[in-house]
Amino acid sequence: MLIFTGKAFYSFKKSMRSGKLKSKNTYGFTILETLIAIVIVGILSAISLPVFMKQVNNARETEAQIAVNFLKKSQYMFYLENNSFSDDLQELDFYETETENYIYLAQTDGNLDGMVHIAMSKRKEIDSYASVVYLEGNQLAECSFFSMDISFEDSIFEIMRFVSRVVEDYEQYCTA
Repeated sequence: MLIFTGKAFYSFKKSMRSGKLKSKNTYGFTILETLIAIVIVGILSAISLPVFMKQVNNARETEAQIAVNFLKKSQYMFYLENNSFSDDLQELDFYETETENYIYLAQTDGNLDGMVHIAMSKRKEIDSYASVVYLEGNQLAECSFFSMDISFEDSIFEIMRFVSRVVEDYEQYCTA
């Protein structure tokens, strides 16, 4: 129990009557200051979020680039050992044909003496990638991986049309 005497008691009693017990050293933030801080944080988040998401998508695309490059090299080695191309990804020592972001395929047709390796994006915001290993004369040739503007979210007809176009006219996509 506190015991107040004299002026201190009178001052305490007066402040109790008015409903205000103030100290000379009050600290804290007003609602306005808090709202201003929240608005500033919101503006900074709105500015930085697209940049952050772009970096996340670049990391996701790197997965496909590495996988397609691996498939291209594996196909090259497979052909040197077996004198034929393989559309079975497991024969190329590639066992994970589907990940969170991509589905991996190997496609060919009668017009192409080679194989197209595709990393088909499952999301619209990330690119799909492909590479080609083929015979040119009696020599093996290859294309570096290239970006494709198609994803698994597109219709199956659109996907098949695009894959057929790459297989039939792979030289259009080969820059190297």
